[in-house]
Amino acid sequence: MIDLHAAGTSNGIRARIMLEECDLAYELKFVDLANGANKQPDYLALNPQGLTPVIIDHDGPDGQTVTMAQSPAILSYLAHKTGKFLPKTPEDRIHFDEHYMNIATDLGIGLQTIFMIGRMKDPDKPTIALFEERYRRHLSAWDAALAKRPYCAGQDLTIADFAFFGHMFRCRIVTPQLVEGLANIARWYEQINARPAVKRGVNFD
Repeated sequence: MIDLHAAGTSNGIRARIMLEECDLAYELKFVDLANGANKQPDYLALNPQGLTPVIIDHDGPDGQTVTMAQSPAILSYLAHKTGKFLPKTPEDRIHFDEHYMNIATDLGIGLQTIFMIGRMKDPDKPTIALFEERYRRHLSAWDAALAKRPYCAGQDLTIADFAFFGHMFRCRIVTPQLVEGLANIARWYEQINARPAVKRGVNFD
């Protein structure tokens, strides 16, 4: 059994999607970010940074309990635990790390920054425009790449797709203007969104 401590953020969504896709037994322990649950001592004992998600795998390697934060690391851990959603071909393996790291770092920080500035009482418009333009450049590059391949890392569905989907799910809700006109991302998004496990994974109600 795995405990998933998460909220319906980009990072929480991708972690829950992965658990659903891998058909792993887990219990969702919702973290009420609005009321500061992630800042309470019991949660900080799991992740001193107070970030979500966190998983506790009670059946880790050699029967040991594993507690892990950072959603890209969680996806990688679950992929290796189950042997699912890792690149299969030599060509895909060559480029997988590059694509996965871009999602985890450049896209992750970019979207988080846009969201944080947008939530300010008086957001500085030139600053948010700068970050939006940079994020849009990343998405334009992804749109061009997805014109040549069906999935983020190549020919096979991998954890890169679930990581990217978490971004796009939230981006389409909060800043839909950033994805306008990106037809290949839209095609890819609908393909991933149609998966039953993904539909379950985005539901935090």
